[in-house]
Amino acid sequence: MTVPVREDLDTALSIQDAAVKALRPGTNGADLFVLANNMAADAGLGDRFMGAPGEQAKFVGHGVGLELDEMPVLAKGGNMTLQCNQNIAVEPKFVFTGIGVVGIENTSVVSPAGGERLTTLPDDLTCL
Repeated sequence: MTVPVREDLDTALSIQDAAVKALRPGTNGADLFVLANNMAADAGLGDRFMGAPGEQAKFVGHGVGLELDEMPVLAKGGNMTLQCNQNIAVEPKFVFTGIGVVGIENTSVVSPAGGERLTTLPDDLTCL
């Protein structure tokens, strides 16, 4: 199987960008998961979104704090409302069993204008 890494990363970046723009106070985390999941499905990657086929995690992001993975969770059925100044890691990824993972993870802060990115490194493709 050949993985179109550049195209799949572009999809992950598009999902990340859409989710970060929606990181506003009052937004429901479950709605952001649905947005991300639908974008992955539209790109033909729904069965690999957030895990290997049949083993997908039902979240695309989470709060960041003292325990690292904290509330709120951007998760299916999570029903958690975002509040101003929460730090949220958005981490869309696609898993290709036996090959590897294509994805991105960055942290933003919830604001009335949408997420303000805290991570300063570029989202460039790095091949190892």
